[in-house]
Amino acid sequence: VKLGSSQKLLTFQEIEQCNANDSTFERFRIKLNIFLGDYFRTVRGALPQGRRIQFKADDTVTEHRYIKVNFESKVDWCQYTDYLRCSPSFHGHARHDCVILRTSQQCDIFGRLLFLFTCSDKHLGFWRVREQPCTSSEIFSVQSIVRGALLFPDSARDGEHLVIDTIDTDMFLRVQEMHRDAGHY
Repeated sequence: VKLGSSQKLLTFQEIEQCNANDSTFERFRIKLNIFLGDYFRTVRGALPQGRRIQFKADDTVTEHRYIKVNFESKVDWCQYTDYLRCSPSFHGHARHDCVILRTSQQCDIFGRLLFLFTCSDKHLGFWRVREQPCTSSEIFSVQSIVRGALLFPDSARDGEHLVIDTIDTDMFLRVQEMHRDAGHY
């Protein structure tokens, strides 16, 4: 993955204040501390000297509004690239692209990019990247993004979306595999 369209540095306090009416950013810094602690315990084992990741309100992040994701096609095993946006204003309209994410349980799920950022823990020197879904506010590493996905709002059911699996053969095969893994058939 490669992040682009970097914005100015923001503190966690500024992010939480600017988005006070958006439940996505409720307890944003605390959720990130918990996610990173769990993530590094899973990936690397315990942190050096049993340290905990503890961002402060005045620590900064850099927002990004673009991400390039390379993925291997299930059709021909060649590498393809998705160019994804996460922007409050992209040609005059909000654009928050959808993705397929690989969870820590090795399952694929659908998500929407709401906020892409990098931050550095000054004490440990690690770089962090995160996407945050809406109200559930789960945190995922961008490394778990498999590829972009096309989800279309279901006009008959408010808040639900239809997965468009016919955009290409790779997407069709991935959705079929997700159905099979979920026990739908």
